[in-house]
Amino acid sequence: SMDQIEICTRLAKEHEIHVIADSPPFMPPEVATWYRCCDWQAPRALKLPLFIARSSAMVWGLRDKFDLVVAQVSEGCLNFNADVIDVHGISKRETANTKGELRTPPIKYWQWNVYGAYTEHLLRRRPGRIIAHSEGVRQDTCLHFGLLPSDIAVVPLGVDLERFSPENRERHGSQVRRELNIPEGAFVMLFVGASWLRKKLHLVINSLAVMKNAHIYLVIVGQGSMAELGPYLRDDIDWDKVRFVPPAECIERYYAVGDVLVLPSSYETFSRVSYEAAAAGLPVLATKLPGIED
Repeated sequence: SMDQIEICTRLAKEHEIHVIADSPPFMPPEVATWYRCCDWQAPRALKLPLFIARSSAMVWGLRDKFDLVVAQVSEGCLNFNADVIDVHGISKRETANTKGELRTPPIKYWQWNVYGAYTEHLLRRRPGRIIAHSEGVRQDTCLHFGLLPSDIAVVPLGVDLERFSPENRERHGSQVRRELNIPEGAFVMLFVGASWLRKKLHLVINSLAVMKNAHIYLVIVGQGSMAELGPYLRDDIDWDKVRFVPPAECIERYYAVGDVLVLPSSYETFSRVSYEAAAAGLPVLATKLPGIED
């Protein structure tokens, strides 16, 4: 994620960074040394335990190289030999928020519950060495895994206020509108992120058909699956009013073109895009979730 890239880039100025992952991290090789964990083609339900076992074995074998091992909890993906646990998301909370609302295969609910029990076992072994990025995630972790608030430290992510500034609207706004073929004076809804189904991008797209306003455009920055959204989309959407932008390094340019950030997500842990948008001077229209509430 962009958060991990920025953290590693900053730490690399004074520390040696090693990343164990399935695929190369999107960062320069001088920032981090990458170790491929798993390269097997397997269903996700099998790939998670394979990754857990393999990454834990790799950390054990390379332990003399590392002074500190930080593992990220996401869908129960946790390393046995971590010194610090970064609770990135609570699958039990996400499952509860989306059940009956999105067409998620039942196998995923079973999978998340199994890994949730496994995660609970490991989290209880490490009180005082667990971090969360928002107060909401700390509360969810305590609720679902039987921990005390004192067991978890809240360490919010940061936003570069020089990079994300209201002044960017004057610097980049008109130019980006021309690049995207959006008329001056048009109202622009901005959506930034991946995991489009979980973030309910279909609701934002469908709103264009509901409003039927020729002066409202939607800019979508990020990568996701339109195939997943398909069953939830209306037939009368004016796609001429929608602009798709692939993941961009200069994301601050696109905040400069928006008039509001719209994020009707079903689950968030910190929602860094909300903070970036606020720093850029945009109002944020979002669901009341961890991170956003903070």
